[in-house]
Amino acid sequence: MNLEKHSLPEEASKAGEEYFRVLGLLNETALNLLDDDLEQARIHSTKLLNSIDYLVDMSNKKYNKDEWDAT
Repeated sequence: MNLEKHSLPEEASKAGEEYFRVLGLLNETALNLLDDDLEQARIHSTKLLNSIDYLVDMSNKKYNKDEWDAT
């Protein structure tokens, strides 16, 4: 993922942390499913969606700023 494309420069560090959190939670969710631990899979997948939402919010902020700067 190109974090420069999806986050403001001042949020690049947070975006990187969140990106790796997403990957970790994705892995944990898959492992939970393989272990038949549905409750933990549900918990991790909820956290995963929250992290993805946070990345989307950062991306939207970047897009809106870029659009504003272009006018």
